[in-house]
Amino acid sequence: MYVWCHEKMRRAVKPKVAVLDVVWNGTGTVVRSAWVVANKSGDNVLRFNRYYFAMHDEPPVAYREGRFRSPPAGAILEGEGLQRVWREIDERYESLPIGARPSIFNPDDWLRMCKVAQERLTTTHRCH
Repeated sequence: MYVWCHEKMRRAVKPKVAVLDVVWNGTGTVVRSAWVVANKSGDNVLRFNRYYFAMHDEPPVAYREGRFRSPPAGAILEGEGLQRVWREIDERYESLPIGARPSIFNPDDWLRMCKVAQERLTTTHRCH
């Protein structure tokens, strides 16, 4: 589930849309994880069946040059751009079912993150 941040994006995105979780890694903006929205609940929680997560032994897929906090809500990567990025993700990232721990995470850290995610389902949050 994608529960918390980017409220505008969560409201706007529809099922079957690919979502790229991008972060600044110190040298550029890269895709940390990606998934296709399976469905969305009334409170704009995005649900998916599988997701891709970057692995230690593979360089992450570059999203674009330059640093930004988050792409504008509704920014869509389509056509050849999306196909190229998704092809790289499919080849180099770990594909996991929902709830599965990416190999990059220590099991104890993963359990702590899952606990925090459950707690956040019952709280209101605004990104800083």
